[in-house]
Amino acid sequence: DFVGVCSTLLRGTIEEKLNWIYKLYDPKNTGKIGWERIFRIITAIDDLIGTKAIPIVSPDQRVEQARQIVQKFDHENKGWISREDFMTVCSQDERILQSISTLCSSIMI
Repeated sequence: DFVGVCSTLLRGTIEEKLNWIYKLYDPKNTGKIGWERIFRIITAIDDLIGTKAIPIVSPDQRVEQARQIVQKFDHENKGWISREDFMTVCSQDERILQSISTLCSSIMI
């Protein structure tokens, strides 16, 4: 699995990379990413960073961040992010594409 992930992130097309990222957020393959899942991931990342995170983010702020992320991707107001919405928004957002490029190139280091 690890070699496959590295191969996808280093040599995959943008579509393959986005599919891998979506699966990371939707590990049960439900086709839906809700704000609760995003909240758990934001919290896990903050926990990994620990007290070095600046600024310190409260649980209420994390909830708001998660809801804003869903709102950005959920153009039909379903309350969750579909794979199609995710792929469309990501492939049209230069900041997201740049972040993916940076992530993938940093794996080489």
